[in-house]
Amino acid sequence: MKSSQFPVTYFANSFSSKKMFLNRNDLKVWQMIIVTIFLVFLMLNPVAINASKTPNLKLGDIMPSLSKEILKTDVGIFQEIKIENNQLVETKTKKVSDAIFINGSKEDFEKIKSGLNFETNQLVIKDENGLIFQLRYTESWDFSKLTSINDVNTWLTKEWNIQNTSYRILSTFFLVGLLVLSSTLFLIFGTSFFLWLTRKNHLSTIKTFKESVNITLNALFLSTLIAVVVGLVYYDVSMMLMIQAFGLAIEVLIIFAKTKFNDTLAVGGSLH
Repeated sequence: MKSSQFPVTYFANSFSSKKMFLNRNDLKVWQMIIVTIFLVFLMLNPVAINASKTPNLKLGDIMPSLSKEILKTDVGIFQEIKIENNQLVETKTKKVSDAIFINGSKEDFEKIKSGLNFETNQLVIKDENGLIFQLRYTESWDFSKLTSINDVNTWLTKEWNIQNTSYRILSTFFLVGLLVLSSTLFLIFGTSFFLWLTRKNHLSTIKTFKESVNITLNALFLSTLIAVVVGLVYYDVSMMLMIQAFGLAIEVLIIFAKTKFNDTLAVGGSLH
């Protein structure tokens, strides 16, 4: 039975332009979903392998409200904060500005939308968008070296990237994954719709949208594979997506050239 041969039949069809067309009814709907997921995850392999090369994120992009609050603060407030042996020297509770607490209670800190709370062993930062992070004190924390509030913002951005590498990688992977998913779905349904429209041509033997999707998924494998190989050699997501889309377009043109989207012509027959 054909269903028992999946996914072998899919890969076999994907290496022959005529089979891509003639076997356009091989895949069932649930198999199409599996193939789509497979193609997306295949594209994400270079992303996962190059995850450690994820560029630093700007704190202003992650926590925009907090960044604005910091830029409104006098740098002198930070210069007076002392960290020794990875601990805050000050033991009293203070609210030094509208957005900065020293040893502030959780109740008081919850009252503000965005701000900093210098606790005994860590700095808690939060933004009104709901993000909250804890940064542990290290030997490199010396606010006396910061001469401007821009220096503070730059330093905090650097420290956040160092201590939140996993979050940075996962968030970037998620965003790239969403981009790959949306791009792949757009290619599948966009190309399938184009193929489905050819049913109005008297030569075309494509009758249903499902057949068009099957042809597209068959044609998409090689271009996706090439995009992944290129991505493993030279990692560039935009280039990978371009290769995938351009390769699919070329494959569809080849299918048309060899079959004219007609079963009789595909097997070498004649319409007359």
